[in-house]
Amino acid sequence: MGNIDLTTGKPWHVILQFSLPLLGAFILQQLYNTADMLVLGHYVGQEALSAVGASGNYLGVFITIATGLASGVTVCVGNAYGARQIDKTRKYIFSSLLLQLFIGIAVSIIGILIAKPILSHIVLLPSSLMADATLYVNVYMAGFVFQMAYNTVAGILRGLGDSKSSLHFLALASVVNILLDVLFVGCFKWGVIGVALATTAAQLLCATISLRYLFRNYSRYTTFGLRGQWRGIFKVGGMAYRMGSLARTSLPLMLQAFMLYVGFMLLQRTVNSFGTDMTASYAVVTKLDRYIMAPLIVVFDAMAAFASQNMGARRWDRIKMGLGQMRWVALAIAGIFCVIGLIMMPIAVRWFEMNEVATSYAIQNLTWSSIDLFLYALYCPITGCCLGLKQTMVPLIVSFVELTGRNVFARLLAPAIGSSCIWLCEPPAWGVVIAGVWIYYYASVRPSIVQKL
Repeated sequence: MGNIDLTTGKPWHVILQFSLPLLGAFILQQLYNTADMLVLGHYVGQEALSAVGASGNYLGVFITIATGLASGVTVCVGNAYGARQIDKTRKYIFSSLLLQLFIGIAVSIIGILIAKPILSHIVLLPSSLMADATLYVNVYMAGFVFQMAYNTVAGILRGLGDSKSSLHFLALASVVNILLDVLFVGCFKWGVIGVALATTAAQLLCATISLRYLFRNYSRYTTFGLRGQWRGIFKVGGMAYRMGSLARTSLPLMLQAFMLYVGFMLLQRTVNSFGTDMTASYAVVTKLDRYIMAPLIVVFDAMAAFASQNMGARRWDRIKMGLGQMRWVALAIAGIFCVIGLIMMPIAVRWFEMNEVATSYAIQNLTWSSIDLFLYALYCPITGCCLGLKQTMVPLIVSFVELTGRNVFARLLAPAIGSSCIWLCEPPAWGVVIAGVWIYYYASVRPSIVQKL
């Protein structure tokens, strides 16, 4: 087991140590859809690539419901684990697994039923792309419960201080996904349905091995020696309390995810209004910019785990110190990956074999995404810290403001600067968000931490 005790050692050091496996796992997770699009672009063409890419924001609504629940699970499990409460940790683990099963099945059904009307009337997907996009979404959502299971187990492991195991699971699943992509699309010529089936098979594998690992390697938290303890897990009052605690922590994050991708779908309408070249370019951008943002996204997750464990251990001094140190670390990371993005993204865009107009759009967009990393660096540590302290309304409000601002600024800028509004709408939106979250921290969160020191 690769547990890291986040309640001891230099805060910035243990946070970065915890973050590195998360970074590897996050990048591997992004390879799923990137591999799908690369294979489609090479073997099928730009239209199939656009169909899968344009459906990404719709699927993102459901994917981030899974990651939102996982973040809530990390906080609840991490809080109990940091307090060294074994029985409470055990019960939160089982409650999380049951909750994800119910939500996963419900979300799969809903995602399939509403796919076509949402893609047609909200995203305004061109009719030429509708058949492929709907087919991809339906097959993907049929296996969504497997993704839900994996993300929940990953959240549990993060709460237990284990950020390495998920990297191994995803490494195997990513290799399987890429091989099946080539087999189904390159050899069998199944097109869009081939990449969807490959992704579903890889997610099933990932869910299976991660659950097996959790039960075999953390038996202290997943087995019950007495019959009475088994009854206690399902006791109505106890279950209701734990479900409520998980829901209170996770629901704002799920709503955040919902608003995030509703905002992206609305922005997709503006993107589509500039033609199919812009649609194709934006599909590629939404995949590639996740790679340069990855180190800061995992800083958010690591800060949430760090704050939750130290809150359980009542190490308020470490929370304050860790946030102070990670502000500067995040800015340094942003500087490094801004340079990497400016150099590498123009090269990576050409791998997707789009035409020159779409390629030009994508390069301009990704250039600004690289520069925007400095703004994102000011956002991730503080918001992750607030999440770990169970201030879950902060990410929710922040996302609402940022996405509203992004869409408003895009519409306002469009008449003056045309298609450039797609990437120039982000800096002013992030500026408003960052000012708000830091004001909230110094006005409300920090004083409460100081009082407890």
